[in-house]
Amino acid sequence: MLITDLVIINIVYITSIYLLEYFTKFSLKEDYYSLLFIYNIFWIGPSGFYSLYRINKTFSIDDIHRSTWKTIATHQIVLIVFLLFDNKTAFTKDFVIIEFSLILITLLASRFLYTFLFYSLGGRLYNAKKSLIIGNNNIGIKLAHYFESKPLEYKFAGFLDKTLDSESFNIDKIDAYFNQAYEKGIENVYLILSNTFNIDTTSLFNISEKYGIKLKLVNDIQDNHFSSFVSKIEGSFEFYSYRTEKLEELSERIKKRVFDIFFSSFVIVFILSWLYPILAILIKFESKGPVIYEQTRNGRSYRPFSCFKFRSMVVNNPDYSKQATKNDPRVTKIGAFMRRTSIDELPQFFNVLVGNMSVVGPRPHMTVQNESYKKIIDKYLVRSFVKPGITGWAQVSGFRGETKDIDLMEKRVLKDIEYLENWNLMFDIRIIFLTIYITIKGDKNAF
Repeated sequence: MLITDLVIINIVYITSIYLLEYFTKFSLKEDYYSLLFIYNIFWIGPSGFYSLYRINKTFSIDDIHRSTWKTIATHQIVLIVFLLFDNKTAFTKDFVIIEFSLILITLLASRFLYTFLFYSLGGRLYNAKKSLIIGNNNIGIKLAHYFESKPLEYKFAGFLDKTLDSESFNIDKIDAYFNQAYEKGIENVYLILSNTFNIDTTSLFNISEKYGIKLKLVNDIQDNHFSSFVSKIEGSFEFYSYRTEKLEELSERIKKRVFDIFFSSFVIVFILSWLYPILAILIKFESKGPVIYEQTRNGRSYRPFSCFKFRSMVVNNPDYSKQATKNDPRVTKIGAFMRRTSIDELPQFFNVLVGNMSVVGPRPHMTVQNESYKKIIDKYLVRSFVKPGITGWAQVSGFRGETKDIDLMEKRVLKDIEYLENWNLMFDIRIIFLTIYITIKGDKNAF
């Protein structure tokens, strides 16, 4: 918005000069263009003072509109004062009238467009999650109003039980409570703490993560025994989480998404554009069937999506849910080569481009595997807190390919959680280079 506004006001400035000449036959003077820099300062100064372009956690579209009108008013007042105290300036009364009219029209139009885009795409940008509150007391009701005031950031689903206060939270029914929330598609649960709350909070976090639900403790206790948890302040509330998740921040998600778009576009344009037709011919030549194989996988928040791969097996095989094994008879010759070199994964860059996946993240498993593993590995669904990736920290750490026993899958899950907690852009780049190195070197787990 900063860039578009600066473009708009500069176009308005130049257009005002030519309209002034056209309607008033006023001769252009050189100082009109020399004062363009000052004119920009007259806009940038007030916009900074009113925090028009500042991103913060309490950001709303109403704040933008209020700051915009304050900036326009101050901009015009400063311009008029400059005109009054500098008789030599080229800013005339007619110029200010034309310029002010154009500023109102163009910025009003841009704000209408921005508001439309905000409410059309804002939910996806903020990654709003279905949230539920446990604790029907004054703090819980106040938090509910806060959620309802920010519909793009929170999909408020109400209280777990309207008669349930956190003080009467039954330890014997914790598992049932979170199972109920899981069945409702709840992604975040906010538990209001009080002085009479005496349940071990660590066990609560463990149970919530078993169901792939993020538990947030809302502190109403004057105590420091929550220092081991991750604290985050929003509005007038302090939330405590079990683990650090940088990708919960909008600015961090934008960094990762921009990187994903540029990287996937590069691969599609400069690699897949010529490699796709070659592989298509080889795949079709060896066996009948489609070139691209689509399989349903679970993505972020456990939502299903169609994952793309170059087909590496024969079609119409009933064992579609079975993991590939060494010397698997279902794998074709060209398929074996693609799997060893990870070329079969390249179509997933289209998944990255549309937003179902990321370049780096936990590998998406088959839905049958997910349903099986989530029942026996407590932290398994924590992997779904972030988008799945084409490559991941677990894969470059030696946990790629077939998982023969539960112990191997548990280690893979721990690596995925380690990635979740330590994410940064350089970590992604490191994993990409390690993936390329391992691919060239050869991975014994790739088959």
